[in-house]
Amino acid sequence: MHQAIEKLGNWKIARSFPRFAIDVPMTISGGKLESVLHGRIADIGLGGVCAILTVGHIRTGDRVQLEFALTGGSAPMSFMAKLKYVVEQRHGFQFLTITPEQRERIRRACENLVIV
Repeated sequence: MHQAIEKLGNWKIARSFPRFAIDVPMTISGGKLESVLHGRIADIGLGGVCAILTVGHIRTGDRVQLEFALTGGSAPMSFMAKLKYVVEQRHGFQFLTITPEQRERIRRACENLVIV
């Protein structure tokens, strides 16, 4: 497996998996959060997601619960994740728990998406 390098602003972010552009809503809960946060996923890969959050405060290293559906009709998926970086409103989450079924659902969804 090769590691992709993404440049985000002045940051270089190493990626273990390619990311694909997607625009779906996501909720973030648990951890040290006082309330549920809502955002939109900007890109997804087998290792995590980048989400746009305009409100709420999460710190790098926080562990939270992410929930989202890949398409309008699909069942929502839930993951434990760790916040790896924040650049302005972009928040990069690494999946900490992912089942083989979830991995396959993401892989299949990415087949029809544009790599970023």
